[in-house]
Amino acid sequence: MKKRVLSAIAAGVLAAAMCIGFAACGEEKAPDPETMKSEKIESAEAWAAAFDFDGVTDYKMHRSIASKVTAEGETATFTITTTITVTPTAISSIWKTKTEGKRELLEAAGISTPEVEGDDERCYTLGDTIKQYWKIGGKWYVGEVDEIEVDDLSALEWLKEEYAGVYDEYEYSEEHGGYIPKNGEITQERPIIKFKDGRFCALYAENGRKEGNASLPINDILSISFVFGKQSVKLPASAIPVSFDDE
Repeated sequence: MKKRVLSAIAAGVLAAAMCIGFAACGEEKAPDPETMKSEKIESAEAWAAAFDFDGVTDYKMHRSIASKVTAEGETATFTITTTITVTPTAISSIWKTKTEGKRELLEAAGISTPEVEGDDERCYTLGDTIKQYWKIGGKWYVGEVDEIEVDDLSALEWLKEEYAGVYDEYEYSEEHGGYIPKNGEITQERPIIKFKDGRFCALYAENGRKEGNASLPINDILSISFVFGKQSVKLPASAIPVSFDDE
């Protein structure tokens, strides 16, 4: 995943500010991208097939993008998390921000944080018309819309584009429990990649840098996981009818 792609995705998440709760009977728990152990892929053909998502109609994606600053024995972290659930009949997403530790430390490192922690909830039902449910100020609203405002629905496409052809660039690492670049340089553009049941399921990268007036050390952490199948979307029990065209 190239830097421009990641930046576009992160910007889309911030701009769209979307989210929703979801539930399903018998849902598989999402793997921990950092700690899970990947199965091994034995050929370039099998690797490419692991990124073939044709025919996938339901899945859950969880992504976390975090920046952690450490200075003088103190740590502060700003995290954006997104969870998207896709089914043949409905789509939902949950988007949240979380600040831990002193905001002043993050600001000194050049990391902007909201004064109030953000979350925003939306989901869509699919059919002859598209209905959007949106939680605003603790209340649910519902109305018809022309399109689905979930930028991350393209996630499977960029995964295939960025990683389906990089088998020869990666090797298995017992230390990391997954595949890492052969040059040993793990970055957000070339992260640790992990597989389960013959399919891509997670990636992870943690990189250090120094920014801000004080050149404070920052760790940027990218974590993405997927669960395929056995998903469902829980709609709100009641919602106030509105026209979103009036926004």
